[in-house]
Amino acid sequence: MRKLTITVCLAITLLSVVSGHAAQDTEIAAIDAAYSACLDKSEGVTATMNDCSGDAIGKMDNRLNQLYKTLMGKLAKPKQELLKNSQRKWLAWRTAEQDLSYALDPNEGGTLQGISANGFAYEMLKRRVQELEVYLSNQEI
Repeated sequence: MRKLTITVCLAITLLSVVSGHAAQDTEIAAIDAAYSACLDKSEGVTATMNDCSGDAIGKMDNRLNQLYKTLMGKLAKPKQELLKNSQRKWLAWRTAEQDLSYALDPNEGGTLQGISANGFAYEMLKRRVQELEVYLSNQEI
């Protein structure tokens, strides 16, 4: 009986994490889809592609800020400080990584360099959003 209870509890926990994560993935997927559709419509025009990237980066940054604020509200003070410290270090790392990526871009000096840099920035934001979503889902169990 005890094994059955533990198994049921684990299954419920797993389902709640998976369903919560699936809903969060939907938001990322919607931003991804809008970004992709915008790029498809751009017909390769650099300025339009940069506008698409700027919009997608803004949406993903807003999502990041929402998650950060929500997670901060669920944490006790000591854990809030850890999250704040982690986020500050992530921002510094992100800047350094973007600088490196830009410097090593094979499209250096061309119009594709900016587009490539924007895509890189977007993917970095997306990864951080996914990390914060996992942290938040763990707090909601």
